[in-house]
Amino acid sequence: MQEWQREVVMVDPRALVPHPRRDEGGARYDTDTGVMEDLPQNMAALMLDLLESGIKVPLIVQEGTNILVTGHFRRAVAIESDWMEVPVRYVDVNDADAYALMLKDNWVRNDAIN
Repeated sequence: MQEWQREVVMVDPRALVPHPRRDEGGARYDTDTGVMEDLPQNMAALMLDLLESGIKVPLIVQEGTNILVTGHFRRAVAIESDWMEVPVRYVDVNDADAYALMLKDNWVRNDAIN
């Protein structure tokens, strides 16, 4: 089975560990305590959509470490909104590949946002 076809499971967002190199991944719109207050308009719209429609794209988490690879903003919104579960796909990747996936996802998303 390919990694991206793995099962989606529901996980407490507080159990997910932000990637330790998250700050290197590009623009950041989350903090340790939740979502930043002064969001750009497009991020505020994304937050509103998440609150109204829920999370449609599962967060990607490194299997065995619980380190978040993609979905830091979605996790922050979920925690701030006191959600008990978020959809997660665990992938069996090493640390270097997890970092590469995070960078690629951030670059794609930042290009779409800007």
